[in-house]
Amino acid sequence: MEKKSKVLIIGATGRLGYHLAKFSTEYCYPTFALIRDSSFNDPNKQQKLQSLSIAGVTFLKGSLEDEESLMEAVKQVDVVICSIPSKQVLDQKLLIRVIKEAGCIKRFIPSEFGADPDKSQISDLDNNFYSRKSEIRRLIEAGGIPYTYICCNLFMSYLLPSLVQPGLKTPPRDKVTIFGDGNTKGVFVNSVDVAAFTISALDDPRTLNKVLYLRPPGNVCCMNELVEAWESKIGKRLEKINVSEEELLKKIEGPDKNWLLGLDSNFYAHRTEIRRLIKAEGIPYTCICCNFFMSLLLPSLVQLNPTTPPRDKLTIFGDGNTRGVFVKDTDVAAFTINALDDPRTLNKLLHLRPPGCVHSMNKLVETWESKIAKKLERIYVPAEELVKKIKEGSYPLNMILSIGHSAYVLGDQTNFEIEPSFGVEATELYPDVNYTTVDEYLNQFI
Repeated sequence: MEKKSKVLIIGATGRLGYHLAKFSTEYCYPTFALIRDSSFNDPNKQQKLQSLSIAGVTFLKGSLEDEESLMEAVKQVDVVICSIPSKQVLDQKLLIRVIKEAGCIKRFIPSEFGADPDKSQISDLDNNFYSRKSEIRRLIEAGGIPYTYICCNLFMSYLLPSLVQPGLKTPPRDKVTIFGDGNTKGVFVNSVDVAAFTISALDDPRTLNKVLYLRPPGNVCCMNELVEAWESKIGKRLEKINVSEEELLKKIEGPDKNWLLGLDSNFYAHRTEIRRLIKAEGIPYTCICCNFFMSLLLPSLVQLNPTTPPRDKLTIFGDGNTRGVFVKDTDVAAFTINALDDPRTLNKLLHLRPPGCVHSMNKLVETWESKIAKKLERIYVPAEELVKKIKEGSYPLNMILSIGHSAYVLGDQTNFEIEPSFGVEATELYPDVNYTTVDEYLNQFI
């Protein structure tokens, strides 16, 4: 029997990376995982690390920014699989250089795992999402590195729970938006299956220097078929709203280009533009992400008009379980000044997530109810209804609702792990800074 290749997985504590590591050991490949020092103390990752260790994965300390640790790890294996978030895809450049210099790698599978970037017709409408992946491909090929590219198209967990509807977390039960005529097919694959197919290809000469496309027959559906499948399960016909290609392009390119995410079209875009200018000029930076200022939203308990917390009824966005972050402006200032001469925050995002300041709307209401000893009537606004209000509303109401949708439906403030490659968390760096908790802040309104 031919000897199995030794495999290095980068990103093994992520969703896909974890499955890749598990399948690699199940398929009897000697498996190594490059793990950051900080991950061993991260409670969100410890369970995964323990599971991988039991499965037989060997941990190697290092990161994509540490050339020495990369070289040491690469020299121990035959195959390298990188599974990092798409927004960090260019962080593979140093890894590619190390693989080329090491000269021992029989196959490199870069972090791609989506639609084929070389065949995308999205042009310049994607903020370089696909062009960055193509750039990595060209570097691999120019370096003469043996490769396999995995094109799994759409992950089921990203779009199927909403039936490809903007802003929803569960499939709609009354009406649904269809892009185009609804007959063009897309491909949805479970991340576990992506991992299984990827590991199956490791020592297969048929996939060497090729693109491996994942198109399982039962996973290829047009939007019309998707809706029909859902209708058959719930025993109900949905109202279908078709958005023509021309209208869709207009929405993408126009002032309402972020409608698919339910976000204000300019509020975040302007800030992103400034970040890019800073990076393009090579200016050393620290970006402070404090999320919500307490003084702006807590006095009203995130209600649109009141200036004090309600005492009878209140509105809750979505199901009320998604968490947002509230920080007092004096605490934002304190954390910011602490970071000034700290090399750990240089060219990083400093995220403020003080434990006592991270609350869902339901928890926020419960905290207030306990203070006034009274139960409030809760009026829940489903995600679909909230998106409708945003699209139909005018400024500034639509902007306020968009920010609420971003935080309390999409979970944009807390739905990601703060990876050391791009950011750090303030209370972990500066545990001695005394900050005001949500519970303490609300006392002034009793």
